[in-house]
Amino acid sequence: LILAFGLAMFQYMSKQKKSTLDGKINKKERRTVNTNSFTAQKIPNIIEIDGRLRAQERVNITSRVQGIMLPSPRSIRVGKYFKKGDLLYSIDNKEASFNLKAQKSSLVTSITQMMPDIKFDYPQSFDKWQKYLTDFDINKPIKALPQADSDQEKYFINGRNLYNQYFQIKSQETILSEYKIYAPFSGVITAANIFPGSLISPGQILCSMINTNQYEIASPIRMEDLKYTKVGQKVTLKSDGLDQTWNGQIQRIGTQIDESTQNIPLYISVSGKGLKDGMFLKGEISG
Repeated sequence: LILAFGLAMFQYMSKQKKSTLDGKINKKERRTVNTNSFTAQKIPNIIEIDGRLRAQERVNITSRVQGIMLPSPRSIRVGKYFKKGDLLYSIDNKEASFNLKAQKSSLVTSITQMMPDIKFDYPQSFDKWQKYLTDFDINKPIKALPQADSDQEKYFINGRNLYNQYFQIKSQETILSEYKIYAPFSGVITAANIFPGSLISPGQILCSMINTNQYEIASPIRMEDLKYTKVGQKVTLKSDGLDQTWNGQIQRIGTQIDESTQNIPLYISVSGKGLKDGMFLKGEISG
C-alpha cells in the first residue's frame, strides 16, 4: 500500500513540473579580433655601466741619489702640466762630478804608466793606445777602451786593472745622469713633496704624476650580460655634469667575480678633451 501510494504521488508531481527551456532556437554569432602586422628586426641589448675615471699611468717620482735640490726653471706645484722630457728636479752634483773626474784621471795615469810596456811587448797596439790617450777628454763621456789584438794583450791589460776602472767610470757616469730628473710622460702633478733647498735622500718620493692622455674605467656588470661583451667593443660614455660624450673601448674583461654582488669588472679605456681623473661617468654598451 505504501509503495502504491508513493508511485501515484510521484506520477502526479512529475506532471506538475515545468520545463526550464524557452524553446527558442540559438543563433550562431561570428566574433571579430583586431590584429596588427609585425616585421621582424634586430633590437640591440643595451647594457648600462658606470664607474670612476682613473688615469692609466700614475707614478711616484723618486730620487736615486743624495744632494741638495736646486731651483728649477718651473716650480713644481699640484695641478701643473709638464710635457714628456721636461726638467722636473735638478740636484747638486758637484761632488759626484769631481769624483768622476778623479776616476778618469786615475785611468789616464794607469794607461800612461802602461805605455812603455805596450811599446816594448805589443808594438802593433801602441798607436791605438797612444791615440786613445791623445783623444781622451776628462770633461766628456768616456770612450770604450781599444780592443786587444790577442789574448795575451787582453790578460796584460786586465792585469793592470784597466777594465775595472773603465766600468767604474761608466757606472759613475750613469749615476751622474740621475742628478737631473725629467718627466717620464706628459701629464699633471698630483702631489709635490720637495722644494728647492731641501736635502734629498735616495728613495725619497719627490712628487706624484699622472698621464692625462689616457684614462680607464673599471665598471662591474652582471654575469648574465657577460655573453654580450667582448674585448675591443665600443662604449659610449657621458657625464651628468657635462654636455659631452666620449667613445671608449673595452680593453680587458676581469676574471675574478665579486663575491657579494656576483658582478665581474670590465676595464674600458677612454681619452679625449674634458676628461678629469676621478670623474664619474655613465655609459652604454650595445650587445
